[in-house]
Amino acid sequence: DARGYCMIRVAAAQAIGMISSVTPSSVLQIAEWVAQFGPRLVRDPAEGTLDRNLDIPGRIRDQIAACVRRRQPLLARNLDQAIELNGVLRPKDIWRPVMISCWLGGTVGYSSKRIPEHFGDSPIRDQGLLSSEGRHTVPLADGIPYGPLAVGSNYYEFIPVEETVNSTQNVLEAHELEEDKLYRIIMTTFGGMYRQAGEFLRAFDSALCEKVHIYGVLRRNRLLDMPLLARIPTGAWRHFIAREVAIRGRGDSQYKHKPLAADPQFLSRLRVIDTLELGNDGQVRSSVSS
Repeated sequence: DARGYCMIRVAAAQAIGMISSVTPSSVLQIAEWVAQFGPRLVRDPAEGTLDRNLDIPGRIRDQIAACVRRRQPLLARNLDQAIELNGVLRPKDIWRPVMISCWLGGTVGYSSKRIPEHFGDSPIRDQGLLSSEGRHTVPLADGIPYGPLAVGSNYYEFIPVEETVNSTQNVLEAHELEEDKLYRIIMTTFGGMYRQAGEFLRAFDSALCEKVHIYGVLRRNRLLDMPLLARIPTGAWRHFIAREVAIRGRGDSQYKHKPLAADPQFLSRLRVIDTLELGNDGQVRSSVSS
């Protein structure tokens, strides 16, 4: 209660241009606080105070009180009139934000329909589809939960749902999609070249040929095949080193990493997600570990 009241007490003394929250429940929580603390919001602005009955640590109280010590009798009078007229204080009696931004679709879409009841006719714009990988859509109109791809945030490719999950034969780019059809999404973020492992191998092999003379000679004479790229789970390499150190009884500072391993059996000591290799014909071949 103390935190909620302090939030709306500080905000009530200002002009609010936009309210932004991922979920509409946070926006509606503001409405609940305003209704709950309405009488206090009339008294405190009139006196330039912060309610003494609230349990607020002294240092924090002093900081907040310094922000609201100016008396605002006109604000207090307007809020008092709103309570007398409607029986309860509502956010739209205090602010008329230029925009409210929150999710409007999915499982939270239903509760977002209650926002105008408390905030009036302020435009409501969806936040867009978000995840830990980034922003994926940019809604271009009020009141809708969808929008075009945020092509500046990630690189997107699509596989029709009727294709197998690991299919690479019919991977589509955004401009090739058809309306009213369903697709699985392949997302490449700024975190790595997830859809370019083949290009990475080519670049890696080319750089080794240029930098390491003997490697280049062996590759040109076909005495070495192209490198094999094996993906392992996050943390697997760290666990592998810890196990090797425990077996050898030496500190991890004495362990020599194997960025390149000549023995294919080396992979049997790791948990491998999948492998990618380039044949001499330039084609990428992948295999998923069981």
